[in-house]
Amino acid sequence: MHHIHRSADFLAQLSSEVFASLSRCDQRRTAEQFLRGMAVTPSRKTARNVALCLGDPSAEQRFQHFIAHSRWDWEPVRAALAGVVERYAPQLAYVAHPLVLRKAGKDSAGVHRRFVPELGQTVNGQFAYGLWHATATMATPVDWHLELPGPERESPAAAFTSLASQHSGSPRPVVIDARHTSLPALLDGFSLARVPLLARISGAATVTAVEQSRRGTTSSPVSVHELLAWTRRLRRPVNPSVPQRTAATVQVRVPGTAMPRPASGPDGEPRPLTLIGEWDEARAGLSRCWLTDLPGSAPALLRLAALLGEVTGQLAEVDGSGLRDYGGRSFSGWHRHMTMVSVTHAVRVLTGHDRPLLAPAEQQPLPLAM
Repeated sequence: MHHIHRSADFLAQLSSEVFASLSRCDQRRTAEQFLRGMAVTPSRKTARNVALCLGDPSAEQRFQHFIAHSRWDWEPVRAALAGVVERYAPQLAYVAHPLVLRKAGKDSAGVHRRFVPELGQTVNGQFAYGLWHATATMATPVDWHLELPGPERESPAAAFTSLASQHSGSPRPVVIDARHTSLPALLDGFSLARVPLLARISGAATVTAVEQSRRGTTSSPVSVHELLAWTRRLRRPVNPSVPQRTAATVQVRVPGTAMPRPASGPDGEPRPLTLIGEWDEARAGLSRCWLTDLPGSAPALLRLAALLGEVTGQLAEVDGSGLRDYGGRSFSGWHRHMTMVSVTHAVRVLTGHDRPLLAPAEQQPLPLAM
């Protein structure tokens, strides 16, 4: 990338911190060398291509061993990466996003066939989830979960929860697309992990309004579509300059949840969830539905929700950092490769930023209230 030659000191600084958990100095040197090569290699980020791009063909075997056979633990590396990125670009939220890596055959780690609702087809490949650090201007992955086949395969709700719980010390919420996920299981998992959640949900999901409204809503379980249809008089423009885009909120609970939400008052009643509906009045239709345990106005929450689309748009950019380039077969090799992809993309994103990078940004509160 054309910014790299101006940021060698930053790459070395980031490398020394992110790879500090590697026990041996030769591992740390190999990690930094491989990172430098991945950052500048224009083709697939294989050990061979990276070594050739660095002008050191003999490094190929060392790079292959570093990914496929070395025993370094990727989890502390990812935790360190998340901390570094947070200092330089304080996030608005994490975004948990599914990833489908098509593969021929079945010998690579995690490869199996299953139906992908988002694609509307059955795919043979690896099915993963990435946890992305997202701000208003950038997004970069900092953690990964690879789904394994078999009868013990985790549900999407469990996969999302597993990723979020690894970063439960952060006050930042996690934004996800949960239209094809069991809401009770998802809500219970995030409540147990004590991680705030903003989820896009299906209009067919079942909810219960907290209070029977004078406007005709009911306290019986109904679909999200049905409940939001009764909110016409509650809709307000999300942005005054775009009056045709409106939103309304309703306080709800989700039947089937087992974990209590945090109490909101002395009566001990669980805090309700906020259901948000988005409309395009020009098309006279409900466009999106969201569910959250976060406070804030509909416009503020929808700005946070927009990060999900930003991450979707960034997937092609991460392809350039090696997202789909791992050709090995081992589970640990996949995770080490994806860790290097994450560090590489963080370097590319941060060194491409307009503002100086060597002075960490000040921490900023979540912009949830208008």
